Amino acid sequence: MTTSALFVRMVAEMRLEPGGLLEPVPGAPWRTEAARGEAGVERRLAALADAPTAKIVAFASDHGPLGLGVTSATQVPDSVIAVAAVAYGQNMVDAVGAARVWLEEGADPPFPGIALDALTLGSALRRTPDNIRAAFGALMDGQHESVALAAAAQGRFDPARFLSEVLPNVTIHPRQGPLRTDERDALSAGLDYLEWLGGIIGGIDDVPAPLAEMGGSPGLIRQAEMLPAGFIRSAPGASSGHLQAFEVSMIMSEPMDAWRQFALFARGCLAAASLANRAIFGSLLSTPQRDQLASLCVTLFGIVPPDRLAASDLANRVRAIGLAWLERELEARCAWPVRRGSMHGLYVRATIGLRSHFADEGLVMACETTGCTGRFRLTRNRRYCDRCRDARRAADVRRVRERDGRRVGLVRERAPLRNRRTALAAS
Repeated sequence: MTTSALFVRMVAEMRLEPGGLLEPVPGAPWRTEAARGEAGVERRLAALADAPTAKIVAFASDHGPLGLGVTSATQVPDSVIAVAAVAYGQNMVDAVGAARVWLEEGADPPFPGIALDALTLGSALRRTPDNIRAAFGALMDGQHESVALAAAAQGRFDPARFLSEVLPNVTIHPRQGPLRTDERDALSAGLDYLEWLGGIIGGIDDVPAPLAEMGGSPGLIRQAEMLPAGFIRSAPGASSGHLQAFEVSMIMSEPMDAWRQFALFARGCLAAASLANRAIFGSLLSTPQRDQLASLCVTLFGIVPPDRLAASDLANRVRAIGLAWLERELEARCAWPVRRGSMHGLYVRATIGLRSHFADEGLVMACETTGCTGRFRLTRNRRYCDRCRDARRAADVRRVRERDGRRVGLVRERAPLRNRRTALAAS
């Protein structure tokens, strides 16, 4: 199964840290791209269970991280995230207010943490294209979303390129010494943006339509956790207290053991699916093969099947258990039903590949209509559930009829003029 038309992946050159952590090479740029070349990726991943470390590192550099570092926001309900988001947004507004007081009183060291964040954000936003700044400004001024979207459409903006190329070059002012005029301006702009975002997330201000379409604050947090997070580290060779912002995300760093464990799990799933499918669709299983299938069911999914089941009955149960277990994993990571163009780590993409070995039917897709919870089975180029597809077709028919009606009306208006001309010519 290929995921190239369905998912986006995040990729960077990886290395193995002496402590056993697989992490991006320091200073390496990251990129987002369509997950191409992943037909049968679950089989290639399973083959890494006993592979040399260098081969796993190369594989991770080509296909991106497993994505296990983003489970905190995807495994809890939206209601729980919403409560935390509201509290976080309100605390952000309070912190911005304290930073403004600090700035008005002379901005003497030490810097409040929110001031450092705002200075970094303000410096970064000053590097964005004019149309993006205009769009943010329109939203912050309370103008309609259409005004902001129109402003953003006046030019092109690649968020991935901005984050990977601009942000690594954004530096934060040392913790000591007065602020320069340009830094004071950047800090003021950053505080404005943070206050606006905090008010939206904290439920103080109205939620713009683009954020509402993402699922509100919970959706924003889920999206943010799928991007390389900006964080601050001491820059090598820099003067004391001077910081460099936004290195490659820590969420791309994972233990090598996690890769080997998932590879072993994938190998076990493929073996279980092979035995089960052979028992159902092919030849009979020998007693050792039947016992192996029962053992795999316990090891992989934690379910102990009855001892005296026939091989075919056991195979049907293992297929059903495996399918349910894998779909539950995908749903826990907000990857089920599948959404086209969503960004997921290799763990999700390989799990979808493993699912295909247990399932008779294709993937369940999420309807792309905003706010719709409809689902449908994957077919070529289909993007909407039955209800939304019928509604769109009906809207297309109405549009055509209205257009044709306007044409008929125009013809009828011109007809009397032609008749008068004919009558005059006849007379």
